[in-house]
Amino acid sequence: MKQDDLCFKSIDLKAHADVCVQFRRDSFICSLARDGFFDGAGPNGVDYLEGLRQRQARFPDGYVHLWHRDKIIGQIEMQILEEPRIGYVNLT
Repeated sequence: MKQDDLCFKSIDLKAHADVCVQFRRDSFICSLARDGFFDGAGPNGVDYLEGLRQRQARFPDGYVHLWHRDKIIGQIEMQILEEPRIGYVNLT
């Protein structure tokens, strides 16, 4: 895989909400070794997506997809909290 074929783009929730849910669900399963993502994310991840929309509105550069040519191969979610002033990487 050539580096020239890779790029980061802001998440387009209208076009790729389903991809976001798939990545977040996968990270949940990998982290906790169980599939309980939808218990807190709502049906079809609707609650997760609403939270993602709100966080992205506050810090648009913190929510990106990694593209290899025309395919999304990764997702990064980051946020900065005001009190205390600290940054988090929620999903890589």
